[in-house]
Amino acid sequence: MATRSRRPGTPEVPADLAAIAYGYGNRLANVIVLWLDSQGKPVEESGEPAPLHYLLELGSVLQLALWHSAGIADHLPTELPSLNKAKDNLKKRAARGPEEFEGPQSAPLFAKVFLVWWEHFAWHAPDLLDAEVLLGQFSEDTLVQEFAQFFWDSRHTADICNEE
Repeated sequence: MATRSRRPGTPEVPADLAAIAYGYGNRLANVIVLWLDSQGKPVEESGEPAPLHYLLELGSVLQLALWHSAGIADHLPTELPSLNKAKDNLKKRAARGPEEFEGPQSAPLFAKVFLVWWEHFAWHAPDLLDAEVLLGQFSEDTLVQEFAQFFWDSRHTADICNEE
């Protein structure tokens, strides 16, 4: 399995996992661009570039907003800040200046949101289905019982389909 390391001293990451993380980052960047355009602030005219960690935090707030609007946020198994709290926190930090977004620990919301996405969402769903798919927790016994019930309830379906 191919691996890739971004900087000396960082752990080796399998290429397929790196590609999944890259895809998430790319989708987040597209969400930011669409949001900026909707606010009348095209990226081309924004002037000086925003700090990277500010953009990660902004993308995370927008991701929370998307999950809320899709009704997914209520089903997330991990505690995340409310959308309003996340927005307010980002506004306060941005008002303090760009130095607020310097250093490796300056994107805590991104770290939480990405971890929730990584652990609880179907990674390929956005590319395949153009939708986020939240994966639920289940027990194997319950899954087997549900499949058995489904097959039992569907036992005559083949007979009906074969009738002419």
